Amino acid sequence: MFTRVAPGYDLLNRLLSLRIDTLWRARLVAESGLAPGGRLLDLCTGTGDVLIDFHRRIPGLTGVGLDFSSGMLALAGPKLKGLPFELVQGDALATPFKASSFDACSMAFGLRNLVDVPKGVAEMRRVLKPGGRVLVLELTRPRNPLVKLIYWPYLHLWLPLMGRLISPDGSAYRYLRDTIEVFYEPEAIVAMMGQAGFENARALSLMGGLATLFIGEAPAKSIEKRRKA
Repeated sequence: MFTRVAPGYDLLNRLLSLRIDTLWRARLVAESGLAPGGRLLDLCTGTGDVLIDFHRRIPGLTGVGLDFSSGMLALAGPKLKGLPFELVQGDALATPFKASSFDACSMAFGLRNLVDVPKGVAEMRRVLKPGGRVLVLELTRPRNPLVKLIYWPYLHLWLPLMGRLISPDGSAYRYLRDTIEVFYEPEAIVAMMGQAGFENARALSLMGGLATLFIGEAPAKSIEKRRKA
C-alpha cells in the first residue's frame, strides 16, 4: 500500500496537514538533544523528510533511514543525494543494526503501522547508545472539545475525499483514518516506553492533541551498572 501511494505522498501530506507537519518535524528535531556529529536512525523513514530536517539543523550528523517500502525509498534516494545518510530496506521490528549503535532514534507517523507496537518500541531501545534519545511523532485523537468538533469532519470527510482525488490508492487514506481511530492513547505508549527500559518517558501534545511527540531516554551506563549490581 505504501509503495502504491508513494508518488503522491509528499503532496498529500502537505495538503492534508496545511504544512503543519513541517512544524511538528521541526519540534522533533529540536527535542532530540543531538550534538553535531551525532548518529541517527530514522525508522519508517518514508521519503526522507525527517532526515532532511535533521541535516538542516544539526551539522555533521550522519545516519540511516530504514523503511519497509521500496517505493518510499525510491523517492527518498534522490531527495537525500549527497547527504550523509544511508537508506536501508528493512523491518522496524527487527532492524539489522547492532545494539547501542545510534545516538538518537526517530520515527514520524510510523508507529500506527507496526503490527507489534511494544516490540517496535523495544527495538528502538535496543539500538540506542546509553543516554540516547528516542523521538516518535504520531497522529493522535484530540481531547480539546473545540479541536474535536473540527477534527471529526476533517478525519471522516476531508481526508478520504482528498485521498480519492489525489492518491492512486484512495483506500490508503481510509486506512489512515481507521488506524488513528483505534490507536493507543498516549498514556499507553508512554507506559510501553517505560516497560522497554526508557527513562523519563513522556508525551508532548501538539496542536490540541492532533499529534503527539513521544520522548524517552536510554539509561546512562552508570545507571545500568547500578541496576545490575
